[in-house]
Amino acid sequence: MFIFLWNLRTSLITLTAIPLSIIITALTFSYFGISINTMTLGGLAVAIGELVDDSIVDIENIYRRLKENSHKPTPDNPIRVIFLASCEVRNSIVYATLIVVLVVFPLFSLVGLEGRMFAPLGLAYLTTLLASLVVSLTVTPVLASYLLPRANFLKKQGDPLLLRWLKWADTYLLRFTLRHSTAVLLAVSLLAVLSVACIVGMGGEFLPRFNEGSLTIAAMAPPGVSMEESSRIALRIERLLMAIPEVTHVSRRTGRAELDEHAENVNFSEIDVGLIQPESPKPGIHSAILRAIPGLHRFGVDRVGRPRDEVMAEIRDLVAEVPGVKVNLGQPISHRLDHMMSGIRSQIAVKLYGQDIEELRDRGQDIAEVMTSVPGVVDLQIEPQVDGRPPTGFQQRPHDVNFIMIYRMIFQGLTKIPGIPVKPGSQVIHLCLVQQPGQWNPRSQDRKTEP
Repeated sequence: MFIFLWNLRTSLITLTAIPLSIIITALTFSYFGISINTMTLGGLAVAIGELVDDSIVDIENIYRRLKENSHKPTPDNPIRVIFLASCEVRNSIVYATLIVVLVVFPLFSLVGLEGRMFAPLGLAYLTTLLASLVVSLTVTPVLASYLLPRANFLKKQGDPLLLRWLKWADTYLLRFTLRHSTAVLLAVSLLAVLSVACIVGMGGEFLPRFNEGSLTIAAMAPPGVSMEESSRIALRIERLLMAIPEVTHVSRRTGRAELDEHAENVNFSEIDVGLIQPESPKPGIHSAILRAIPGLHRFGVDRVGRPRDEVMAEIRDLVAEVPGVKVNLGQPISHRLDHMMSGIRSQIAVKLYGQDIEELRDRGQDIAEVMTSVPGVVDLQIEPQVDGRPPTGFQQRPHDVNFIMIYRMIFQGLTKIPGIPVKPGSQVIHLCLVQQPGQWNPRSQDRKTEP
């Protein structure tokens, strides 16, 4: 604003819209009990560039009308000029803001994880945008009535140098386009068709690829291995990882408790790997400016290590040397999001349903062979499944069976005792418990019996 109008007062009036809009948003959130979190702050960050738009349109028209009024033989009342100038653009400001609001409204129709993530962002964005509209319609004209009517710069003739040059370029461009209107329309139509064609082949994903600075390696040993064997396998993977120069540290979790939100057997190990950042920022303000400009980021940093893709490729090659272990490489936040959305710690999951476990394994192997030939597919694995056929018999050591707990589990969902079928899913299983007589007293709630 200062560069175009070459005036400090108009710039200060415009800048007041940013803090006032944020304050109004914070007060609104406080009144309705909405918390300040990462997504609401993201909405404020998205809206920060649009908070001054309405005030800029308003103050620019007020400045222009006051300047025209100052050169009249008999100037009008400055307050009336400001009122009329603000009314000239008021409808345009309101309609433009409402159009943006309507564009953002579909965010609130999202459900599931997407709705929980983006609804707060959209709410913060709309609240801040509407607050800036209120500021531009109320505070901006009032500040202009105090700071602009008696300003000496209103008596200067002509526009600033930059604005004169832009008007000259705009005049030349308009004359050229009006003389070649047919060619301009054809070129714009062609660009529109090409842009739509490019969107079709771009693909899509829920969130962009993050660079979290660390990796999460999910290592799955064959089902049924002991805790000691699973720990030994994971320790071997840790030693292989520490041999990579870019790895700074590793930490591991083998298995998860039953009450955990993501319960896992002891054959599952999750290894967090810290990595050295492949880029180091160069010192100086000019380097910081280059890093902030899209496309020029590489000129503001120094390469201090190998790219992340090369490091991940080496990790996959090393971990592949461990026999019988299936590995999935990712990043902490990405893994959690994938697990919440599909129940699987991967970006793409193919789920098969059926009654025959052997048939499912064969079909899963066929699908894996087809997906192996797809470019870009890595860490492809078939989730190990334990054979679901019921055993013909079993034996337990003394005190291994708690009949009190078994009876409680049965009676929670059943109303009849003899011959009642238990139905998990679509397979009917008749359950029968055999106990030697005289070895269980129902009144003794803590006694464990021997089979």
